[in-house]
Amino acid sequence: TVGFPNGGVDCYRNVVFQMILHMPIFYNWLLWYKEHHAPKGQNCNLGSSEEGPSECQVCQLAEISQAYWEGETESWIPTFESLAHSLLQDWKPGGVDSEQDPAEYFEELFKAIRHSTKPMMHVILSLSPTED
Repeated sequence: TVGFPNGGVDCYRNVVFQMILHMPIFYNWLLWYKEHHAPKGQNCNLGSSEEGPSECQVCQLAEISQAYWEGETESWIPTFESLAHSLLQDWKPGGVDSEQDPAEYFEELFKAIRHSTKPMMHVILSLSPTED
């Protein structure tokens, strides 16, 4: 399998995920975050799902990134579909069945990631030196 599943008009979302997965500094931050935000030796259970506690969205994105670059399609596609369903699910200013702007989606995705991470870990994610 090459690329991301497209469930209709999700091209804008797929473009953004392709972009962020090909940003080495972001990839390295994801791996660093996954390793450092949960207690040493513990798995992240800071997210929630219908089944109960689960990995947070940032850890899911880190898993997708790792598996994507290791070529393990079977392992990252289900996580991607779950993450895409939960992350910014309600964000579609043009309506559910319309194309969206990739730049606007990236901005909202970036804000969602910053919002779901611990403040002490924002330094690496700053868009500008003065942003909080």
